[in-house]
Amino acid sequence: MKAHLYLIISSFRRMQENPRQHFLAIFTITICFFLVGSGLMGFYQIKRSLNQMKHLQWVYVYIDTPLDQHQQSNFINQHCAKKWVDLCRYVSAEKAKKLFLGQYPDMKSSLQALGENPFPVSFEIRLAENLDDRDQLQDWLNQLKKINGVSEVDDGGQWLSQWIDLILFLDAMTYVLMILVGIMILGLVSNTIRLLMFSKKDEIGILQLVGATPSMIRTPLLLNAALYGLLGSMLALVFLYIGYLRLNHYISTNFSALLSHSFMFMSVFDQVLLVLIAIAVSVVGAWFSVERYLASKDIS
Repeated sequence: MKAHLYLIISSFRRMQENPRQHFLAIFTITICFFLVGSGLMGFYQIKRSLNQMKHLQWVYVYIDTPLDQHQQSNFINQHCAKKWVDLCRYVSAEKAKKLFLGQYPDMKSSLQALGENPFPVSFEIRLAENLDDRDQLQDWLNQLKKINGVSEVDDGGQWLSQWIDLILFLDAMTYVLMILVGIMILGLVSNTIRLLMFSKKDEIGILQLVGATPSMIRTPLLLNAALYGLLGSMLALVFLYIGYLRLNHYISTNFSALLSHSFMFMSVFDQVLLVLIAIAVSVVGAWFSVERYLASKDIS
């Protein structure tokens, strides 16, 4: 127990030895996770802006003849009970006319001159934000177009599919970014721990001679790696928050008329997750390096 305590304390003392090496490891992790955080926040802001493009979130199904209450309910139950449908409502010709005049009151005289209501009966369907399957959505739209009594389905054409493709691409890029940075940190921490073991080769050899177990050698090195991940990710969050504040101030000062909303910082959950991932990846990288040493018994 005392030996383990000594090694744990020594892992903190190592941070004071050869500070340039430790600083370089922490600084590199900080840069990596700063880039990850910036990328994640950038992807999130783009998705947020895309989801606010309301005209891409609506599908309009125009009906030849008015439907009674029972027919409306049947349509909604059969065709709108989908995970990608957020809202489905029936709009009569009179209601459509009323909504139009509410937006364009100057057109009232022109509509009266027509003598009849030109607006068709329709269903207005609002799509959910978490669209993740373009093929299923396209099949559903094709089914809507084949329904008896449906004269037209306005789904935005290629805009909708391109919108979904872009959101899915951003999601995929998020995972790719995380994987690439994870690989970089694995290699970085593994090499840093290897250098530490070179510098402490004699000390480790003496510990092995006096009966130190592999866990007694492994523990302080893994703690060093965990400290790298913790400090590096925390510094990255600090720099991200400073950049976030300055960017929002710049936008509100110079582009307030162009951008209707400010950037949002990542949630507390995402921040905690980022720190935990940094610690986990750092520890895994150190584990590989230590296990290679323990397997070879010789790092020379």
